[in-house]
Amino acid sequence: MNTWVFKVALGWNRRIWRTIELLDNQTLHDLHNAIQSAFDWDDDHLYAFFMTNKAWDRRESYGAPHSDMRSASKARLNQLGLRPSQKFLYVFDFGDELRHEITVMGQVTFDPTAKYPRILQIKGEAPPQYGETEDEGGDI
Repeated sequence: MNTWVFKVALGWNRRIWRTIELLDNQTLHDLHNAIQSAFDWDDDHLYAFFMTNKAWDRRESYGAPHSDMRSASKARLNQLGLRPSQKFLYVFDFGDELRHEITVMGQVTFDPTAKYPRILQIKGEAPPQYGETEDEGGDI
């Protein structure tokens, strides 16, 4: 059995990234969960993967289980025809469109002692998911 390694960089600041490793029989939904964990996002919005690397391109898109796209929870990595250096897009929170550039780093041999998915590298501090909010109440 092999695993896939992905580099996931913030679309608006590619200096902040994570490398994540998943089993080849895991799904894009598992990758979504790993990205949520790696960047400390709250998993409270819809998401989608665009395998053509073009946002909103429906030809090869997979979304959250309750979206109107093909389900990411049924898209196994070993069935997607992934190849090293391939890039695709992950969009989280369709309102704010938090875009992440994903690069397929390649496959490595499965480590039977590891728990997957797993975060291999962290570069840069993840920004807060939501910008700071102003105090709407004002002074009393």
